[in-house]
Amino acid sequence: HQPPLTRGMCSVVKVMYRDGLADGEIDDIEKHLQLAMDTLHPLAAKNPNYDDQKQVRNHTNILMAFEYMARARLTQTLTYLLSKFQTKASSKHQLSSLLILKHLVNAMDDRLDGVKEQILSSCLQLMEASNMDVRKAFIQLIMAMADQNYLALEGGQNMILFLVRMCSTPQKKADEAAKQIKSGADHILHVIASKVQSSHNVLWPYLFELIVPNSNQLAIGSIARVLSLIARHKKANQDDTLIIRWSKDVNLPHPGEILIKLFILLHRPYLTKNYGEYICALLYNIGGLLHENLAALFTDNFKIVGKFIKDNSSNNDDEKANDPQNSTQKKLQSMLLKLFKSACEKLVDDDVFITEMGEGLVKQFNGYGSDKYLQKISLTFLGQILAFSNKKTWLTKQLQKMIEITDIHNVHHQQGFALGFGLCSVTHLDTVLLRTTELIEDSNQKGKSGLFGFGKKKELPGANEKKCLCVRSWGRIAQKCPSRSVTSRMDAHVFVHLIQVMNTAEDDTVRDAVIESITM
Repeated sequence: HQPPLTRGMCSVVKVMYRDGLADGEIDDIEKHLQLAMDTLHPLAAKNPNYDDQKQVRNHTNILMAFEYMARARLTQTLTYLLSKFQTKASSKHQLSSLLILKHLVNAMDDRLDGVKEQILSSCLQLMEASNMDVRKAFIQLIMAMADQNYLALEGGQNMILFLVRMCSTPQKKADEAAKQIKSGADHILHVIASKVQSSHNVLWPYLFELIVPNSNQLAIGSIARVLSLIARHKKANQDDTLIIRWSKDVNLPHPGEILIKLFILLHRPYLTKNYGEYICALLYNIGGLLHENLAALFTDNFKIVGKFIKDNSSNNDDEKANDPQNSTQKKLQSMLLKLFKSACEKLVDDDVFITEMGEGLVKQFNGYGSDKYLQKISLTFLGQILAFSNKKTWLTKQLQKMIEITDIHNVHHQQGFALGFGLCSVTHLDTVLLRTTELIEDSNQKGKSGLFGFGKKKELPGANEKKCLCVRSWGRIAQKCPSRSVTSRMDAHVFVHLIQVMNTAEDDTVRDAVIESITM
């Protein structure tokens, strides 16, 4: 593994290629090439230290040797390299093939036209690679392929999908490898979009498909950055492909799903570097593409929201910035809710769009998993969406669904639900009050106790939590509804039940909920 050895091997293979000694179907040549590849291939796995010129020359000789072999016997060499991508192959072999293949893609594109799709297809075997060095080398190969217009071929979108997955790599403070993978994928994705214009037809509108899946949440900043860049470029060049035919492309989610997803994620503006700013930039540029009525509203407001997020980023470390009790977070939440209400007002005559936002929000809800704050925001925004729906049957169904997805044992959920019910009651007061009445009556149900059911009846599990949920909702309804509308209904729907709750409350959480509701 010294420069004289690799330089000598490289020189031999070069002469074979130059003099045509590897031409024809000669068994001896096949055997010697196989032996040469078996010898050199493992040596390519070690990236050189670029401060050590001996290591750099050594590694270059290995790559050049494979280039000459590929120029002389392309099919045999390529088959050998791609066979190492198989899942049963070792990470070292996969890494060697990736580094060699990157060199071949850069150095002999003129000879690879007929095999580009074969290379892309073989790379699919690495989509689930877990080794960090393999991932890093794969990212570098994708950049090389993008320069040579591989991504426009069949299978090219899978390379973009891999980059997005790498942008979604979870980050831990001590895990430098994961940080490098994420930052590398983010950088390459941006470079592809900004430097390789032929990739725009691959990225647009495909990346919109990747916004909705919850597994890509950490990558949304990277996706938004790229889509925003492409949108600006297409606008500047008056490119007709800027317009997206949402209904004709069956793989694209409804724009309502995309809109509500981005609004919810904006409540975690510092999840990754510039996360919220990139989302704001995207919404600023695509408001009219999501719905023609949103163009002016988003242009006027999202630059302001983005500036607010940027101006406050320096005052927050990661933990404080994402704390729901943080003053910046509270102000941002208020700004976004007001802006979303304005958006719904622009969409009030489009029941399909309103419905798709609501359905999308419910589908996305469980994907936020342990992030109770985003689920709280989702419940609030769902109530705001329902306030603008004209479909009574769908409204009733979604209010019930809202109750079902709420974790009544979680205070964040209770607060988000209560505010959502309050916002919905502004336009659907009677329907919302009917749901709260059913909920409080359900909390008053008693279960039999004792071996034979003769003992004193006890409240069913969750009764106190349902009371808290209901009481908080009444407070929000009274706060959000016009007093003229709500006053006439308080006696029949609220006070009769609230007084009973107050008289029988033995649990501190119920008492706290009553106090919180009254002070609203």
